Amino acid sequence: IDLTCGGISNVTASYQQVGLYLATVTVTDTQGNKYSDTVIVSVMDAAAMGNMFNIIWNKTKTGLANGNIAETISNISDQTRAGYERTFPQAQAYLSQIAQVMGDIKMVKVDEDTAEFVLYSIKNGVQVSHYVEFLRDSDGVWRLSFF
Repeated sequence: IDLTCGGISNVTASYQQVGLYLATVTVTDTQGNKYSDTVIVSVMDAAAMGNMFNIIWNKTKTGLANGNIAETISNISDQTRAGYERTFPQAQAYLSQIAQVMGDIKMVKVDEDTAEFVLYSIKNGVQVSHYVEFLRDSDGVWRLSFF
């Protein structure tokens, strides 16, 4: 037992080592009935997290470069997908050009459900930064939210 508490509360756990862990929560109601659920917790270091987000980013670029809207949309968060589903077909003729200017991204900050990145580009001889955001969807999968 990692933690026992006497009421409803927010329970957090910290893992010090990279790896996969099984986390089990058991609650007991006032009649003594016990309910349990177990989930897998994946703990990654910063390099592994960065690689994961770069894979999503590169899959999105490849989908755009190939004009494959369905492939591209599959990498977009549920929370912002509808907007991209409206925009991408209207921009179909320009998708490969958009992909060409999508350079490498650099991790800025990652928290429980949001990852912030920056994309640098040169516009009229001046370096410009662009905000890129990933969200963890309700299914637990990280997807691109904004770029």
